[in-house]
Amino acid sequence: MSNKDIGTFCKVDEEGANLLKQAMTKLGLSARAYHKILKVSRTIADLEGKNEIQSSHIAEAIQYRVLDRVSRCKKHKLFLFYKIYIICLILRK
Repeated sequence: MSNKDIGTFCKVDEEGANLLKQAMTKLGLSARAYHKILKVSRTIADLEGKNEIQSSHIAEAIQYRVLDRVSRCKKHKLFLFYKIYIICLILRK
């Protein structure tokens, strides 16, 4: 899916959009990460048979993204552990 297709196929509900904005800000994610999270969220929504991406789909995709970052950056375990802690706090809201 190209970045142009994301606008067409990755419709996000308001709660999901807010969650994604918080994650982008608090985790310092790039625009590339934003698009990857939306693509993974679309896949999760498709697997559940949903037309619109919901906040639960966004939350799950963010978790996968954070886990991916942890596996690639073993030098900064404590820093990344802190980021995981933050995302858990975001997801509790």
